[in-house]
Parts: sequence; structure tokens; C-alpha cells
Amino acid sequence: MRRDGLFVRGPEAADWLQGQLTQDLQGMALGESRFSLVLSPQGKLDSFCRVTRTADDSFLLDTEEGYGDGLESRLRRFKLRVKVELERVQVVSSEAGTGRLDALGPPRVTTAPPAARRGDESALEEARIRAGRPRLGRELTERTIPQEAGEAFVARTVSFEKGCYTGQELVARLDARGSNVPRRLRLIEGRLPAPPPAEKTALWIGDEEVGEVTSAARSGDSFVALGYLKRSAAGREPLEVELGRREGPRTSAVVSLLPPEL
Repeated sequence: MRRDGLFVRGPEAADWLQGQLTQDLQGMALGESRFSLVLSPQGKLDSFCRVTRTADDSFLLDTEEGYGDGLESRLRRFKLRVKVELERVQVVSSEAGTGRLDALGPPRVTTAPPAARRGDESALEEARIRAGRPRLGRELTERTIPQEAGEAFVARTVSFEKGCYTGQELVARLDARGSNVPRRLRLIEGRLPAPPPAEKTALWIGDEEVGEVTSAARSGDSFVALGYLKRSAAGREPLEVELGRREGPRTSAVVSLLPPEL
């Protein structure tokens, strides 16, 4: 599995990143990895990455393939008069999401080692969905407020003990007020022979549209999906819903809470 990487190096790298990332970098040991978000000044999500300390003054940020440009662009916009250098690389990871980095290469490396190619892509997607792990471009977009993606996601990516960082105000305010957000990420399960629902398929309770699908995968004779449930319907899980259009056939499914840990 290939991921886009960005080295951040320089005598001010640690202090600068501490003010840009939601994660606390203080006390990170060499080789240690933590997950973090990069937020807009308004507190919405710009990027989701893994940060690894590679030296006292060097950090590697890696994110999903295809989203490295967005991460680099966002950080460069806030790189003002600091002694920091940014360098793009490609990360080859056989266990993306666990903190293990297998290989580094220039941005256009196209050959992954065998370890990175093991596993069926559809099975990996099913496992990701069942674990409630959000992806960039699906569950995580520029309109996402971190708390919408779940308590476990926030616990893994956001520190409420560190000093100020870009976008902190909204995240901290929501945490203090019980994380009352307009929508919540949820797990959705249904039966086949209906195919897994397409992205943005609407969720219905009667004639009320209560959410939409963001990701889906086949799971034996069933399907599993992730999707956002509106605040008006959240809190009643497990919840029976229908998937489809306002007019036309619909598929029955059950909405439940995400696993308590990622």
C-alpha cells in the first residue's frame, strides 16, 4: 500500500508542527508514530495523517495516496518565517494505520514490496468499515468537524492537553459542550442480494431523509457501510432505516454505533 509522505525538517520543526497539528508531539521518542489531524482556522478538517519522529529535528507525515498535495499545500500556507523545510516522499506500508513504516522512496515510486501487496483489497475495505475507520475523500472531507467522525477517532487524533494550534477553538468548544454536532458517523449493515449501496445513497426513516452512505463493502451475503446520521435520528441506535431514493425501491438496513476503539 502506497501513501504520500512529507518530511518536515529543521531546528524549528517540532515547535512549528506543534502549532499546526491536533496531536501532541511533546515527548515523542525517535521512531514513534501518532495519528493527527490538520485543521482549517475554522476547525474543519484539512488533512488526516500519521506523524513519525525520525530525528530530533525531523518528522515524517504520511497520508493516503493522492492526498499528499493537499497536506503539503495546507502546511506551506502557514509556513511563515520559520526554519523548516518540507520534502515530499512516498511511503510504502504493509500495515498502514498501525504505525509501521516499511520503506521510503521518491514521489514516483511505483513498485511496492510483496508485503505491501498482501491481502485482498475488498477484504481490507470491509475490515476498515467494520472497525469504523474513516477515510479521506469518503468520511473525511473539508466539511468534516472532527467530532462527527466519532469519539474513538477524536481520542486517537486530538490532544486536549496541549497548547494552541490552528483550528483548536471549535474542537475545544465542542468537547466542552458534549460534542453536540449536526451529524454522526455510524455503521450500517444490510442483507444482499441487493448490491452494497453507492456513495451518497440516502438513509430514510419513512419519508424523512436522515443521512447518507459514505463507504460500503460486500461482506458474505450481506454488506457493511459507513455513513453519517443526522442529529435528529442519532441516539436511537440500533435503528432500522431504508437506503435508496425518495421515489423507487429501497433496501432495508440497520444503523448502529461505531466500535468504541479504532
